[in-house]
Amino acid sequence: MFDFSNGVDGFYYISHEANPATARTFGFYNFDGELSYVQKKADDSNELAIIKNGKVLKEGTTNLIQSASAIDNLEVKYNGSTLNLYSSKKLNQTITLYAPGVTSMTYNRNAITFTSNGNYRTIQAETATALLQPVSDAYVRSGAYAGNNYGSESQMDIKNSSGDFNRVGYLLIETPMKSFNIIVVTSLCETSHPTT
Repeated sequence: MFDFSNGVDGFYYISHEANPATARTFGFYNFDGELSYVQKKADDSNELAIIKNGKVLKEGTTNLIQSASAIDNLEVKYNGSTLNLYSSKKLNQTITLYAPGVTSMTYNRNAITFTSNGNYRTIQAETATALLQPVSDAYVRSGAYAGNNYGSESQMDIKNSSGDFNRVGYLLIETPMKSFNIIVVTSLCETSHPTT
Protein backbone atom coordinates (compact mmCIF):
# COMPACT_ATOMS: atom_id res chain seq x y z
CA MET A 1 0.00 0.00 0.00
CA PHE A 2 1.13 3.54 -0.84
CA ASP A 3 -0.14 6.32 1.42
CA PHE A 4 0.21 9.60 -0.46
CA SER A 5 0.25 12.87 1.50
CA ASN A 6 -2.90 14.24 -0.16
CA GLY A 7 -5.10 11.43 1.19
CA VAL A 8 -4.78 9.27 -1.93
CA ASP A 9 -4.04 5.59 -1.30
CA GLY A 10 -2.54 3.14 -3.78
CA PHE A 11 -2.74 -0.66 -3.55
CA TYR A 12 -0.23 -2.69 -5.58
CA TYR A 13 0.08 -6.41 -6.29
CA ILE A 14 2.52 -8.33 -8.46
CA SER A 15 2.79 -12.08 -8.91
CA HIS A 16 6.00 -13.80 -9.91
CA GLU A 17 3.98 -16.37 -11.86
CA ALA A 18 3.25 -15.60 -15.51
CA ASN A 19 -0.13 -17.33 -15.19
CA PRO A 20 -1.17 -17.43 -11.53
CA ALA A 21 -3.14 -20.55 -10.69
CA THR A 22 -5.34 -18.90 -8.05
CA ALA A 23 -6.58 -15.45 -7.10
CA ARG A 24 -4.61 -13.68 -4.37
CA THR A 25 -5.77 -11.17 -1.77
CA PHE A 26 -3.88 -7.92 -1.12
CA GLY A 27 -5.43 -5.44 1.30
CA PHE A 28 -9.10 -4.98 0.40
CA TYR A 29 -8.52 -6.46 -3.05
CA ASN A 30 -8.42 -9.84 -4.77
CA PHE A 31 -6.91 -10.51 -8.19
CA ASP A 32 -6.29 -13.60 -10.31
CA GLY A 33 -3.61 -12.19 -12.60
CA GLU A 34 -0.03 -11.04 -12.83
CA LEU A 35 -0.16 -7.37 -11.84
CA SER A 36 -2.71 -4.99 -10.35
CA TYR A 37 -2.78 -1.44 -9.01
CA VAL A 38 -5.76 0.44 -7.55
CA GLN A 39 -5.65 4.08 -6.54
CA LYS A 40 -8.36 5.66 -4.38
CA LYS A 41 -9.11 9.34 -3.78
CA ALA A 42 -9.29 10.90 -0.33
CA ASP A 43 -13.11 10.42 -0.41
CA ASP A 44 -12.51 6.65 -0.90
CA SER A 45 -13.82 6.65 -4.50
CA ASN A 46 -11.83 4.89 -7.21
CA GLU A 47 -9.45 7.01 -9.25
CA LEU A 48 -7.41 4.45 -11.18
CA ALA A 49 -7.27 0.68 -11.71
CA ILE A 50 -4.63 -1.17 -13.73
CA ILE A 51 -4.46 -4.90 -14.44
CA LYS A 52 -2.21 -7.20 -16.45
CA ASN A 53 -2.96 -10.76 -17.49
CA GLY A 54 -5.99 -11.38 -15.28
CA LYS A 55 -9.75 -11.91 -15.47
CA VAL A 56 -11.21 -10.49 -12.25
CA LEU A 57 -10.15 -7.68 -9.92
CA LYS A 58 -12.34 -7.44 -6.80
CA GLU A 59 -12.69 -4.92 -4.01
CA GLY A 60 -14.30 -6.89 -1.19
CA THR A 61 -17.19 -8.67 -2.94
CA THR A 62 -17.47 -6.12 -5.77
CA ASN A 63 -15.98 -7.01 -9.15
CA LEU A 64 -14.21 -3.84 -10.32
CA ILE A 65 -13.03 -5.36 -13.61
CA GLN A 66 -14.09 -8.71 -15.01
CA SER A 67 -13.90 -10.70 -18.22
CA ALA A 68 -14.42 -14.33 -19.19
CA SER A 69 -10.83 -14.52 -20.48
CA ALA A 70 -7.60 -12.93 -19.27
CA ILE A 71 -7.18 -9.26 -20.11
CA ASP A 72 -3.67 -8.65 -21.41
CA ASN A 73 -3.38 -5.11 -20.05
CA LEU A 74 -5.92 -2.45 -19.13
CA GLU A 75 -5.86 0.92 -17.38
CA VAL A 76 -9.16 2.34 -16.12
CA LYS A 77 -9.21 6.04 -15.18
CA TYR A 78 -12.27 7.36 -13.36
CA ASN A 79 -12.96 10.96 -14.37
CA GLY A 80 -16.34 11.99 -12.96
CA SER A 81 -19.06 10.63 -15.25
CA THR A 82 -16.47 9.54 -17.85
CA LEU A 83 -14.46 6.34 -17.75
CA ASN A 84 -11.23 6.43 -19.79
CA LEU A 85 -9.78 3.04 -20.73
CA TYR A 86 -6.30 2.50 -22.15
CA SER A 87 -4.57 -0.60 -23.48
CA SER A 88 -1.81 -1.57 -25.89
CA LYS A 89 -4.23 -4.14 -27.33
CA LYS A 90 -7.40 -3.90 -29.37
CA LEU A 91 -10.61 -4.53 -27.51
CA ASN A 92 -10.94 -8.25 -28.31
CA GLN A 93 -13.18 -9.40 -25.46
CA THR A 94 -16.21 -8.38 -23.45
CA ILE A 95 -15.31 -6.53 -20.24
CA THR A 96 -17.59 -5.50 -17.38
CA LEU A 97 -16.56 -2.64 -15.11
CA TYR A 98 -17.89 -1.32 -11.83
CA ALA A 99 -18.60 2.30 -12.74
CA PRO A 100 -21.45 3.93 -10.80
CA GLY A 101 -22.54 7.24 -12.32
CA VAL A 102 -20.58 6.75 -15.55
CA THR A 103 -22.42 8.02 -18.64
CA SER A 104 -19.61 7.98 -21.23
CA MET A 105 -16.51 5.94 -22.01
CA THR A 106 -13.42 6.11 -24.18
CA TYR A 107 -11.03 3.36 -25.26
CA ASN A 108 -7.59 4.68 -26.23
CA ARG A 109 -9.16 8.16 -26.52
CA ASN A 110 -11.97 7.02 -28.85
CA ALA A 111 -15.59 7.13 -27.68
CA ILE A 112 -17.12 3.66 -27.31
CA THR A 113 -20.61 2.32 -26.68
CA PHE A 114 -21.53 0.25 -23.66
CA THR A 115 -24.51 -1.24 -21.88
CA SER A 116 -25.51 -0.49 -18.30
CA ASN A 117 -26.82 -2.78 -15.60
CA GLY A 118 -27.08 -0.95 -12.28
CA ASN A 119 -23.58 0.22 -11.32
CA TYR A 120 -21.92 -1.94 -13.98
CA ARG A 121 -20.94 -0.97 -17.53
CA THR A 122 -20.17 -3.61 -20.16
CA ILE A 123 -18.17 -3.05 -23.33
CA GLN A 124 -18.16 -5.55 -26.19
CA ALA A 125 -15.26 -6.81 -28.27
CA GLU A 126 -14.52 -4.85 -31.44
CA THR A 127 -15.73 -6.53 -34.60
CA ALA A 128 -14.37 -6.18 -38.10
CA THR A 129 -15.67 -7.14 -41.51
CA ALA A 130 -13.47 -8.05 -44.44
CA LEU A 131 -14.38 -9.09 -47.96
CA LEU A 132 -12.31 -12.11 -48.94
CA GLN A 133 -11.92 -13.08 -52.59
CA PRO A 134 -11.54 -16.76 -53.52
CA VAL A 135 -8.31 -17.64 -55.33
CA SER A 136 -9.53 -20.97 -56.64
CA ASP A 137 -12.63 -23.11 -56.73
CA ALA A 138 -13.64 -26.69 -57.36
CA TYR A 139 -16.69 -28.89 -57.33
CA VAL A 140 -17.27 -32.58 -56.76
CA ARG A 141 -20.09 -34.45 -58.49
CA SER A 142 -22.02 -37.29 -56.96
CA GLY A 143 -22.83 -40.79 -58.17
CA ALA A 144 -20.64 -42.23 -60.92
CA TYR A 145 -18.59 -39.02 -60.99
CA ALA A 146 -17.86 -38.92 -57.26
CA GLY A 147 -14.17 -39.64 -57.81
CA ASN A 148 -13.66 -36.68 -60.13
CA ASN A 149 -12.63 -33.30 -58.75
CA TYR A 150 -13.21 -30.46 -61.17
CA GLY A 151 -10.88 -27.76 -59.92
CA SER A 152 -9.35 -24.45 -60.94
CA GLU A 153 -12.26 -23.45 -63.13
CA SER A 154 -12.87 -19.82 -64.02
CA GLN A 155 -16.52 -20.16 -63.00
CA MET A 156 -18.65 -22.34 -60.79
CA ASP A 157 -22.05 -23.49 -62.06
CA ILE A 158 -24.64 -24.51 -59.49
CA LYS A 159 -27.13 -26.94 -60.99
CA ASN A 160 -30.29 -28.50 -59.59
CA SER A 161 -30.55 -31.86 -61.27
CA SER A 162 -31.51 -35.43 -60.56
CA GLY A 163 -29.28 -38.47 -60.53
CA ASP A 164 -25.54 -38.09 -60.33
CA PHE A 165 -25.38 -34.44 -61.34
CA ASN A 166 -25.58 -33.15 -57.76
CA ARG A 167 -22.56 -31.00 -57.06
CA VAL A 168 -20.81 -29.73 -53.94
CA GLY A 169 -18.80 -26.55 -54.42
CA TYR A 170 -15.59 -25.59 -52.63
CA LEU A 171 -13.75 -22.27 -52.54
CA LEU A 172 -10.13 -21.68 -51.55
CA ILE A 173 -9.55 -18.40 -49.73
CA GLU A 174 -6.09 -17.31 -48.63
CA THR A 175 -5.92 -15.04 -45.59
CA PRO A 176 -3.06 -13.01 -44.12
CA MET A 177 -4.13 -13.87 -40.57
CA LYS A 178 -3.49 -17.15 -38.83
CA SER A 179 -6.44 -17.28 -36.44
CA PHE A 180 -9.89 -15.72 -36.60
CA ASN A 181 -13.58 -16.59 -36.89
CA ILE A 182 -15.20 -16.82 -40.32
CA ILE A 183 -18.88 -16.47 -41.07
CA VAL A 184 -19.65 -17.80 -44.55
CA VAL A 185 -22.70 -16.52 -46.35
CA THR A 186 -23.56 -18.27 -49.59
CA SER A 187 -26.34 -18.00 -52.09
CA LEU A 188 -26.95 -20.94 -54.40
CA CYS A 189 -29.29 -20.35 -57.32
CA GLU A 190 -31.06 -22.96 -59.43
CA THR A 191 -29.60 -21.86 -62.71
CA SER A 192 -27.24 -23.03 -65.40
CA HIS A 193 -25.55 -19.61 -65.47
CA PRO A 194 -22.38 -18.87 -63.55
CA THR A 195 -22.91 -17.47 -60.07
CA THR A 196 -20.45 -15.64 -57.91
